[in-house]
Amino acid sequence: MSIRKMRNIGFAATLLVMAMLIGLLSVSAAAAEPASDMTFTFTEDGVTVSEGSGSGYKISGTSLTINESGVYTVTGAASEGSITVKKGTENVTLILKNLTLSSSTTAPLTVGKSASATVYISGTVTLTDLEDASTEDTNEDFEGAAIKVKSGASLTITGSGVLTADGSACKNGIKGASEATITIESSTVNVKAANNGLASDGELIIKGGTVNVAAGNDGIKSDPDDDDTASKGNLTITGGNITVSAGDDAIKALYDVVIGAEGSASGPVINVTKSYEGIEGARVYLNSGSGNITASDDGVNAATSRAVSEIAIYLNGGTWSVNAGGDGLDAGGDSTANSGGSVYINGGVTTVFGSANGGNSALDYDTKCVYSGGTLLAVGMNGMAQTAQGTGIVFNTNVSSGALLSIKDASGAELVSATAPKAANWVYLASDKLTSGSTYTLYLNGKATAAATAGTTTSGGGFGGGMGGNMGGRGGQMPGNGGQMPGNGGQMPGNGGQMPGNGGQMPGNGGQMPGMGGQAPENGQRPEDGETPEKGQRPGDGTGRGGKGRNDAFVPVILEGVGVMSTQLTGEAPSFLFCY
Repeated sequence: MSIRKMRNIGFAATLLVMAMLIGLLSVSAAAAEPASDMTFTFTEDGVTVSEGSGSGYKISGTSLTINESGVYTVTGAASEGSITVKKGTENVTLILKNLTLSSSTTAPLTVGKSASATVYISGTVTLTDLEDASTEDTNEDFEGAAIKVKSGASLTITGSGVLTADGSACKNGIKGASEATITIESSTVNVKAANNGLASDGELIIKGGTVNVAAGNDGIKSDPDDDDTASKGNLTITGGNITVSAGDDAIKALYDVVIGAEGSASGPVINVTKSYEGIEGARVYLNSGSGNITASDDGVNAATSRAVSEIAIYLNGGTWSVNAGGDGLDAGGDSTANSGGSVYINGGVTTVFGSANGGNSALDYDTKCVYSGGTLLAVGMNGMAQTAQGTGIVFNTNVSSGALLSIKDASGAELVSATAPKAANWVYLASDKLTSGSTYTLYLNGKATAAATAGTTTSGGGFGGGMGGNMGGRGGQMPGNGGQMPGNGGQMPGNGGQMPGNGGQMPGNGGQMPGMGGQAPENGQRPEDGETPEKGQRPGDGTGRGGKGRNDAFVPVILEGVGVMSTQLTGEAPSFLFCY
């Protein structure tokens, strides 16, 4: 045998061993199936105990109730079957193995009030809620979910199988009531829902597994009712592969949405294929992981209906791509309960495409945006454009839908690249790869299109962009009207794009606007929250930016003798602003 063949055999053997190790590691990622105390088998005629012994259960027809702690295996199938962990019963483990249950009278699986259960998924498990949604207000037994976790209860889903929680014929997929906690550790969890997919009023945590949600309303959320002031209302996703298609918001919390772990090199993979708003919470933390967020309105939205101490988006790490029909990143605050929102860019790589209409922007905030590290590429229309406080660069040039966009330094090294899903005329880059005073070139489909010089942009930006180019500009921040066109309760014209005031408030057009005196919170710090006003209030006309109506009362600001534009290097029509 030749030496080459021996080497090939050795290499193949090495690959085989590596594959086996990878397989073992993948299996070990899920908890091992625990030893069972008893096994129950569902049939159309009832539930039988096939092995094991114990008295911690009750059987009534095709309904099984667990009333003592222990490990129970449940298998079989029934078209009208249900499992209930009795109220107050703790330390229950249900091994659901190749089980199919549906019910038209209750949830196929219910965890009672103040109970705790771990559900281990083995094989294929399908739970279908067939209740009549029209009877919700008249039927006291109505649960409205394939899996229902009642007030104060906790449910942990783990294992190595495939769980389908189907609420598409009734209401919800998996639903936790007030102060309930739902945790997904592993397994493949498919959720279908006419209303909300995977939701818990108390707290929702995803640590791993594959989670696929298709919902007519919200996809994954933790959003307590108006009168529920005890629930945490937080959503945490530290791992897993998550895909969401939602009729309304894809990922939402009343208070905090925390994605990934700050400083971690790993994290969840999130793909929002359809939503009204992609991610929404009073504070949104993108700490680690990666994702693609598609939204017909705002991509990432910091907002809430409660009175809280902070409205903010934190870009701390990970790789994120946002394609929004409205604002890309929107920290807007609330009309009566909160002051305006802020954005903090501390790390990671985030690419944001805002709306192709001038009434929205790629980056939108009411109070401030502070750049400290990482990379933000924001592409949109210049009508409402804002920049961050820090080193950045702006290109005012037309970008066509489908164009390959690339920004390179003088040596030809590429800093960022992306494919534009829609037309734009404004490109902003904040990055620790930029050097103030250096010139950078924007390439579209491989052709040098515009050049501009990096410098210090300010929080707020200006009408039409931040930095001027190396032609017709001042090499600095472009004078603007405080970063936004005034609307109902909009912002007052500033001086050079910065908001006057140092710690005070300044009268706006219909409301008040916080000044710039507050200190930025520590990176990733989450302040305590307040209480609730009326649910559903969105940024409106009283304070801050005046909600979505900031275009309604445009007041032009005339700046004499100022012209700013990016140098055009091709035959495209230049996009620029001159004020006289």
